[in-house]
Amino acid sequence: MNDFDFKTIYDTTDNEFIVFAGSCADKDISGIEITDKTAFEAVENHIHIIEKIGVVKLFFYQRKGVELCSNVLLSLKQKYPTRDFIVYVTLTLHDAMILRFHQKWEDETDYYSDTVPYKNTVLIKMASVANKNTLYITNGTVFGGIMNAFISGRSYRLKQSFNQITIRGRRSQDD
Repeated sequence: MNDFDFKTIYDTTDNEFIVFAGSCADKDISGIEITDKTAFEAVENHIHIIEKIGVVKLFFYQRKGVELCSNVLLSLKQKYPTRDFIVYVTLTLHDAMILRFHQKWEDETDYYSDTVPYKNTVLIKMASVANKNTLYITNGTVFGGIMNAFISGRSYRLKQSFNQITIRGRRSQDD
């Protein structure tokens, strides 16, 4: 079952943006040409999931963040199978858990690179680009092949296969 709804909107040059269904951006961009498409989508598609994350809950929410990323990415790919997407969850200690996504636009860089955007922040980044799925987590360890991720002492099964998993700059290639 799909828990996420999306819609498409267009700027004056007919760029097709994918946003959460509840977005009011279609009214905001009528008559405007968007020049930074990645930033537009990433900002428009950002949702604060949880506020004021403490130390103990940070580890719990890391695992939930990976599940959330995976679910959103799968929902996007089901609705738009020919599109490439990048989904992020950031967890900042004593601040928020934020979900955001954007399409992979030609000649534009990702909204977040594979580095932590802020101090005391965990970045979870999942991408489905050119039919290859990747997972990047700034805090954790990968073991036992591509289907298991081990974060903060707990393992769990991911809902899709990843061609590459990167943890703190290390890579584990698909077997």
